[in-house]
Amino acid sequence: MVTARIYEQSAGAIVDQVRSISAITRSRWRFVWQNQILERRAMQHYNDWPNAGAFNALKPQTQKTKLEVSGYFPNYVAGTLHRAGPGGYRIPRAECLDGDFACDHWFDGFSYVYRFELVPGKDVCSEVHYSSRCLVDGVVDTAARTGRLEGLTFGQKRDLHDTFDKKMQPPPEMTSASDAKNVNLGVTIREPMLCEMPDIKGQRKVLVLTTDARIRKASTTVSDELTFDADTLEPLGVTRQVKMHPDLKGQLSGAHACHDHKTGEWFNYNLELGPKTIYRVFRANPNTSKVDILAEISDRELRPAYIHSMLLTENFVILCVFSSILKNGGMDMLWTRNIMDSLAPIDSSSKVTWLVVDRHGGGLVKKFTSPAFFSFNTTNAWEEANKDGTVDIVCELFEFKTHDILHRFYYKNLVSNESNTAAFNKAFNKNSRISKTSQLARYKLPDVHLPGSQSVNMSFQAAPSGEATRVLSMPGSETGDLQMCNPNFLLRKHRYVWAAQDSGKSSFMDALVKTDTQTQASVTWSVDKHTPTKPFFVPAPHAQAEDEGAVLSIVYNGVTDTSYLLCLDAATMQELGRAEVGAPVGIGFDGKHTPAAR
Repeated sequence: MVTARIYEQSAGAIVDQVRSISAITRSRWRFVWQNQILERRAMQHYNDWPNAGAFNALKPQTQKTKLEVSGYFPNYVAGTLHRAGPGGYRIPRAECLDGDFACDHWFDGFSYVYRFELVPGKDVCSEVHYSSRCLVDGVVDTAARTGRLEGLTFGQKRDLHDTFDKKMQPPPEMTSASDAKNVNLGVTIREPMLCEMPDIKGQRKVLVLTTDARIRKASTTVSDELTFDADTLEPLGVTRQVKMHPDLKGQLSGAHACHDHKTGEWFNYNLELGPKTIYRVFRANPNTSKVDILAEISDRELRPAYIHSMLLTENFVILCVFSSILKNGGMDMLWTRNIMDSLAPIDSSSKVTWLVVDRHGGGLVKKFTSPAFFSFNTTNAWEEANKDGTVDIVCELFEFKTHDILHRFYYKNLVSNESNTAAFNKAFNKNSRISKTSQLARYKLPDVHLPGSQSVNMSFQAAPSGEATRVLSMPGSETGDLQMCNPNFLLRKHRYVWAAQDSGKSSFMDALVKTDTQTQASVTWSVDKHTPTKPFFVPAPHAQAEDEGAVLSIVYNGVTDTSYLLCLDAATMQELGRAEVGAPVGIGFDGKHTPAAR
């Protein structure tokens, strides 16, 4: 008994000692980790243009706060600007000894939504309010605990042992999540269909957050979208395209649906991977919740691709299958569990395929090819009538010679004070400068028969073919990316384009630019060490000129480590006003401006 007690006491002392040592060790490691963070923040920023604070702006502002305004915001921009994108990428692990966890790719950063409410006044907006919210608390908690991003990602690198183990097992199903807080997506925002509305009580304004790769872990192999409260930004639920139509069961879709502001309809594609690649182009009407499959296109020649956006005219939907082909029919994603490592290298001798689909129900009407290129963002498309009753379709987009640009968007190459940023950008500027590898381009797809003038619902092989010809090209360093035109000019020819510009001054964007596609002249807004994001054009009421309006952009001030909402005169690109947030806002992607009720 005595021996047992002595042993018990000794064991207890040992446990206490271990706990004490463990606590000291944890404290030391926490100190080391905090020092590493401080050192990283203190590191020299690439080209002395700090942007790191906006790439890891993890503190949400869930309560609406009034912002300090200098200058003014015209009354016609009153309303709500929602912006989506990553709030940050680096978090401390749950166990101090594990250091921190970091997302590898910008497209995989932790999803946030930002809301700017511009309150109308007598002549100008009287107030600007701001709030933000992290939508993926579950993803953040899991990453902190396990050091992993679960499910399919865009570019997260996998542990070698994990990848090897997965290859030794049967391929997993690509499945989706059921909990809204576990769905890490957020590129752009749209209105919901009635069938997508979550089961909620009371009157709530609901919006839908979308992306390209929507597959997560749960029960079904379909693509996810997220509903959230437009006022509180609270995530409400997960919706799926298959809810809208049973045939929309594919795993991938475009982040950017095409929207016809006159009819209210929106158009997108759904890509089903498997032994047989199937592209389904569909039309959705939010007012009636009716969804129609306009074309189901499949052929051995038509391979699966990562396609971010589409094009729309008055009579046609244009799906351009870019040279971002997924290897082995997309099946590589089952093992790599990310899109980046599943992309095949671009073969310069290969062709891009343009699929022209009748948006009124006539199916595939014509296909075109052009030399290989890659694109994220389309601007606009329209029809030009020919004497013989056919039309030429003109499509504008921002193109890259290869998809190497995707490698630039790894955080280690993008954030101004990451250790690899200087070396990467030095090589990038020498070999792959955006002016050499990208351009704002227009393509003409000639002699397309209007709906009702020829056979409908043709197969890929039966559809007539043609050559898409580039009819305009302007260097990307001059025109910028993340572009848009005046939304009142969608589906018809536009002249001006507004974009975020990368002229090489920083590791990311450094200016906002207005481009005149007719004269090829450009006007820029730029402030040293200020990083702008995608611009939003808001037309002036009763405008007589195409460029009469305002441009809104969220800008990060690298000197003060704070962000502000900027308002520019769209014609002159001169500043009208700004609203100071007083904290950094994450550098994100797209969003939606909803005008105030008049």
